[in-house]
Amino acid sequence: MKKHSIICCIIAMAILLTGCGGCGRRWWDNWDGSYAWVSEDPYIYMPLDMRKVIIEIDGEKWKVETAWEPAGTEIYFNEKWITHTEDGLIWVANVKLKKDKLYLTIVEDYYGNNEGKEIVLEKQPVQE
Repeated sequence: MKKHSIICCIIAMAILLTGCGGCGRRWWDNWDGSYAWVSEDPYIYMPLDMRKVIIEIDGEKWKVETAWEPAGTEIYFNEKWITHTEDGLIWVANVKLKKDKLYLTIVEDYYGNNEGKEIVLEKQPVQE
């Protein structure tokens, strides 16, 4: 019985120490490219090709590129393909996927007045 308890404890500790890895659904899982994530206010158009994203900042639409952390909890909106630096960075946003809607919360805003704002994006067919 002791042996069984020790083995269970070791397995439980291994799971806790290694983290969940692939647990849960990340927002880009099963993203097939036939749809884009879109919001109206502010306007955001985010297709699978992360280098063709359009965002609206203070009424002006910008073509930007994006990158995200491997865990999918943050997304970076950039003027150019530079990640984790302030050079070219526009927004840093926390990301959550709930019931087929993508929620962005802007945590850093380098160009507009959107810091702290939550933006809800929904799936729409890709625009050509």
